[in-house]
Amino acid sequence: MLDSFWIWPFISGASIAFLLGLAGATLFLRSAIWQGLVVGQSAAAGGVLASVMALPLVPVALLFSALVSLLTRRKAKLQQERLLLAFLLCGALMTLLIVNIPQASVAASRWLEGDVYFITRQDSLWLLIPIMMLAVGYSTLQRVWQHSQIMPDRGCAPRLSRWRFLFEAFWQLLLIVLGCLFLGLPAALFLILLPAWIAAFVANGFKPFLLLSSLISLVLFVISWAVALDLDQPFSPILILLGSSFALLIYLLKPFFMTKK
Repeated sequence: MLDSFWIWPFISGASIAFLLGLAGATLFLRSAIWQGLVVGQSAAAGGVLASVMALPLVPVALLFSALVSLLTRRKAKLQQERLLLAFLLCGALMTLLIVNIPQASVAASRWLEGDVYFITRQDSLWLLIPIMMLAVGYSTLQRVWQHSQIMPDRGCAPRLSRWRFLFEAFWQLLLIVLGCLFLGLPAALFLILLPAWIAAFVANGFKPFLLLSSLISLVLFVISWAVALDLDQPFSPILILLGSSFALLIYLLKPFFMTKK
């Protein structure tokens, strides 16, 4: 499973899975899961558009998803409705590109199915950016995440400078874009949603919740990687099936966890 051919895909996939679990937990804390779904969908649409126009994949996907995120994050009424509309529009854009441009279907298959078994060392270098941002700027990221937990008392809390929010937003956007590129859109969105939901049942406290969500995402990736390779099946469906089964088990055991708390 881990000979020289698989080592870079495995390390890169495990790293992005761990980081997606962390990013999903931060979205869960601020009740912004819909925002993560829209970013993932827009990243896939931007990546397909970049392939059609022969432009660099990651920069164009990042720019496109940042633009969509900016438009949907502006303070206004009907925010959830605008997020849903953006999600559907990005999906419609991908469909139109696939139907009308032959090479778009190949690009779309990579963004939808993922390329986890064929991640190259050059692709892996993109991961150094969010990893270094997390290592160097963890205190900044943590302050932003904790600030999102004081919504009712935000007027009494010290204000954070805008660059801190921009730093966190860029880190999150880049993670979701790379997750969709490496693992595929369904798998990336699943690792954003499910681990945080499971961790919320079990973890007590802010840091244990972040860590547990990341570890659950990592464990699901490793198990799904091994099972998919052994059965010669695509990665995303195996991940979703195994993760959903695990989530169902946690849900059935929910009364036990609640009594423990």
